[in-house]
Amino acid sequence: MIRISWLVCLAAMTWSCESGPGAARGPATVHAPIAKAPPPPPVASHKVREQMWAHFEAAAELQRAIAQGRLADARELATWLATKAEPRTPELIGAALRIQEAPDLKTAAALTGALAGACGSCHEASKAAPVFVIPREPADGPSIETQMQRHQWAAARLWEGVIGPNDDAWFFGVQAMENAKIDLRWTTKAAPPPEAVGFAEELRGLAARAPNVEGRAARAEFYGTMLHTCASCHAILRSPPKAP
Repeated sequence: MIRISWLVCLAAMTWSCESGPGAARGPATVHAPIAKAPPPPPVASHKVREQMWAHFEAAAELQRAIAQGRLADARELATWLATKAEPRTPELIGAALRIQEAPDLKTAAALTGALAGACGSCHEASKAAPVFVIPREPADGPSIETQMQRHQWAAARLWEGVIGPNDDAWFFGVQAMENAKIDLRWTTKAAPPPEAVGFAEELRGLAARAPNVEGRAARAEFYGTMLHTCASCHAILRSPPKAP
């Protein structure tokens, strides 16, 4: 699980010193004014940290729901973000409501980039950027499970890059995405569907574009496009549910 920690800034304390008892008091001495240090940032309360963690968990689960084809769950999480998450901005509410009303998974996936952009916009305005603990990148391998783990790792870094906003996380994701393999032969014994092959090629094209995407808004849009491509491919390759 990706863990997120928030910088806690200690409030500066000003101490005043006085002469001891019986100290001689001479004429007042005029001293040059001492430049005061700028006030420290506000201390992040435990409540605020809990709120931000709830935001992060809900948004992460929303993405998993979209990738796994659970549109009802994605809508429910979007509803929570729009109506109960605190703090919430008009931009966040609008993005979450559009996901709630999305007619299908592909549309919800594309709109998720706007949700990430709303998070990043709020963090940037409040100067309260989260600090991410980035897990080790999964090892490379030929199996589809390994390939998907590396794709998920790259997607998580890109998400953190947008909501931070965090350039380091973004470029970690870009590098992993460029190096990721998409070998659909491992998904099925039969030839993969042409539509899935097309989405795999589209994802390769996005990976080639990723290093040149700059700015929070452009990266948010890129992330939405990428998640839309992933969800579309998963919908084609997803196995039918097994009978109990």
